Amino acid sequence: MTTAAEGIGRVPRWWALPSCVLAVVAVGWEVQQDQPLRWAMTGGLALLIIGLAATAGGYGLKIGRLELDRLLLWVLLGMFLAGQVVFGRAFAQDGNAMFLTGVLALLVGIELTRGLRTRLDEALQRLLDRRVVELPTGRRARFETELDHQTRKWSRLGSIAIAAILLIAWIVVLLGPSGSRYSLWVVLFEVIGGWVAGDRIGRMVAYGSFWSTLTREGRAVVRVMPGHADGAGGLKPVGDFFLYQSLSASVPALYLAAWWWFIPVAGLDEWRSTYVGLLVVAIVVEVLAFLLPMRSIHATMRAQKRQFTAQADRLSSDIAELRARLRETKVPADRQSLKDEISDLSEDYQLILHSPTWPVDPSIRRRFGVSNLILMLPLVGEAIGGTFWQELADALSKVA
Repeated sequence: MTTAAEGIGRVPRWWALPSCVLAVVAVGWEVQQDQPLRWAMTGGLALLIIGLAATAGGYGLKIGRLELDRLLLWVLLGMFLAGQVVFGRAFAQDGNAMFLTGVLALLVGIELTRGLRTRLDEALQRLLDRRVVELPTGRRARFETELDHQTRKWSRLGSIAIAAILLIAWIVVLLGPSGSRYSLWVVLFEVIGGWVAGDRIGRMVAYGSFWSTLTREGRAVVRVMPGHADGAGGLKPVGDFFLYQSLSASVPALYLAAWWWFIPVAGLDEWRSTYVGLLVVAIVVEVLAFLLPMRSIHATMRAQKRQFTAQADRLSSDIAELRARLRETKVPADRQSLKDEISDLSEDYQLILHSPTWPVDPSIRRRFGVSNLILMLPLVGEAIGGTFWQELADALSKVA
């Protein structure tokens, strides 16, 4: 079994240079600002740990069966909670609750996304078992190789994009009247945390494109099944996967939406407009994580429904002929036989006519709609303003 020292030793050495430089700069800045040395050293150590975790996660390093980045990130949260006790009021001021819950949201989001590839493989296997998808062994190997390549590419792009967005948000706050109250290491830590989160978001983008990769150049044969018991033509496992991925991507939006309500209580009003902007970005990402991946599946299902429609037209003609025969038939047994045949063909006709064109059933649509309605409440509140929202914030302040 791999030990902690061996696991850390396998991390590429290049991670140390930027992490050490940022840690030294942050510690020097905090000391120059007359902050306690213990506080400055805590920040420097946090930057080193999250830098190591970011690199270990990118390379998939483990200690035995435990992912090295998972161990480091939860140790980091424990260190911050311990610091709450050690530093007392000094650690509790200036948005500490916002920072700690942000770290917790990051860890929860990462935990939810760790099993995404396994869930995707299971969804694909269920489609194969149902014979909705046929994929020869050799073609599956090429599909998985290309998906791995897409995952690496999008994880890097996602890291850069999310880190840049958080850096811009911090610049907006730091240039404001209350910018001097925040520690440099906190800023750098959250930007690196954005890099870690962006890696996961990039993976979601890659997994979201798996259908296009799967069906490209005729690798897979897809057969939608009208009337399938799952209510989605046999493709509901894919819809379930994308719903789970969307819910995983909603963790940042949940965090931002919750803090939109509690910012007045914490006395951090300079963050409210910034959080509204970030919330818009987070909701867009969460919605796209659900809808965009299904566009290619929708195109496949819609093309097959057009073929089914032609089949339904032929059935309608057969049904009309049988009904004409029924009117002319007098023998009771023959009439009953014709009625049964008409009933069977009419049932087939209705199944084909109502063949789904999205890999979701009503329960998935309902859960997705309700969750996003809740996330959008802060945006509605920001748009309409009024006294109600202010009175609610004042009431929360009094309770706190």
